[in-house]
Amino acid sequence: MAEHRSELAPVQFPRGGGSKAVLWLDMWQVIGAGGLLMAFMGVIFISSATSWSWFSVLVMVLLLIAVAGTIVNVSGRPLPWWIKQRYRSIRQRGKSQDNFVAQAPSQRELAADEEAEEAAIAAGVPAPVRLRLPGEAAELRLYTLDGGSALVWDPVTKTATVIARVSPHGFRMAEPEDQADVIINWSAMLDSLYAEPGVIAVQASDTITTASAAEIRAAYERQVQEARSNGMAAGPDLSPLLHNDYLGLLTGDRSQVQHDDLAAITISQPAVREQVKSNGGGIPGLLSVMRRAQQEYEDLLHEANVDVMAWLDADALSAITRRAFIPDEAVAITEGRTVVTAATAGPMGVDVEWDRLRVDGAWHRVLEISQWPTRPEKPGFMRHLNSGDFPHVVTQIIRPQGVNAGMKKVQDRLNDQHSAAVIRQQMGQSAKLTDAAVNTDLDRTGQELLAGHGMARFMGLVVVSGSSEDELETNTKRMISGATRAGCELRTLYGQQWPGFLSSAVPLGRGLIKAK
Repeated sequence: MAEHRSELAPVQFPRGGGSKAVLWLDMWQVIGAGGLLMAFMGVIFISSATSWSWFSVLVMVLLLIAVAGTIVNVSGRPLPWWIKQRYRSIRQRGKSQDNFVAQAPSQRELAADEEAEEAAIAAGVPAPVRLRLPGEAAELRLYTLDGGSALVWDPVTKTATVIARVSPHGFRMAEPEDQADVIINWSAMLDSLYAEPGVIAVQASDTITTASAAEIRAAYERQVQEARSNGMAAGPDLSPLLHNDYLGLLTGDRSQVQHDDLAAITISQPAVREQVKSNGGGIPGLLSVMRRAQQEYEDLLHEANVDVMAWLDADALSAITRRAFIPDEAVAITEGRTVVTAATAGPMGVDVEWDRLRVDGAWHRVLEISQWPTRPEKPGFMRHLNSGDFPHVVTQIIRPQGVNAGMKKVQDRLNDQHSAAVIRQQMGQSAKLTDAAVNTDLDRTGQELLAGHGMARFMGLVVVSGSSEDELETNTKRMISGATRAGCELRTLYGQQWPGFLSSAVPLGRGLIKAK
């Protein structure tokens, strides 16, 4: 009798777009259009009471144009949103806030570092180091937990983050029953983290770097030569057959892809204030709380078939940050030929543009996964985003919300859909196909919430890199093609490239920005 194997059922993600106040308009569009229409009626009333003039007609025409501009959507976003982003980009460029050139620490920074060091010494903990990055991220400090791992403290957002290098088990190679267990355990992990006070985000990143076969061969030969010079057996001394096979494998200039999986957890310091006080208060209390959260997160990851290889210390985190800025330095950093510290992890120069940014000699573009698959997909569809043989980073930022918050959100969306349907019926319009699909998504989500499954907000960000503008455009097209195969839609973060890069390319806990 043949063994029966149950296959995983395909799943669907809810359709994006957010809640709408009236028809296709969000709340601010309704408020803006309503205010402009009231002004339009006021001009009519005043002109009728006095006398019409060319100025009154001009004001009325401008108001109607403003109303049309307020309610129009361009590429899925309101037109005023685009105007706001473009204005902010122009203003930042005018103030030279869109570029950065590395400089020596200012007197204010040195004084702040000295103050933080004195406070740490007084508290009996190791002094922190500043992670010198451009802009607001220059305030980030790295504290050392027991065991040597680094804690990223952000005094601007009052958050603390710890990052681990992880090794997920082969999901695609597992039996369907084991795959189902992994999915259930991952969902249970998110529900458990929601129950933990202060946990506001979980970030999972897959950093893909490439190196030519020739580069890897040269690195291997250098290691063999160095070992021999130190009197150790290496390469052909150990196995001539394997040595020659390895060199033969690394011929040509084929790209070799390397994956580096990272997982981070971010805690809000104000939300755990009482826990910090009960653990001694101040810096020691915060470090104790984060050490406990770190251990709990590691246990939950292990239950979800993800092994924690190591918690990153300050040097390892600095190296990862530098590699994110300059992917071409990945091999040199891995070999140790380029030594990176917190003081040298940042770039020498950054130039931020509307839809891309240049960091030293590398070009980057940040894209948002604006729509997850709406067609039925089996778990594992993300492989189409992670399999490209060019430098890129795929990041998921997950914010657990629990059951009650999820039920409230679904109920609000259902009320919005019902109100829009009533308005359309009064206007003599038929229901749209997308509305029926959204209602089906909401009903399915509601049933899952009633069954006890918690809700989580997902943000997907993708950073595509290239050594030139042409290479960046080519890699972007390849990434969009992979996203299409995965059933996802990608959208460039216009006017938000630098905060988007800090939220996705490096796991520093700054994935709390609103990308929409």
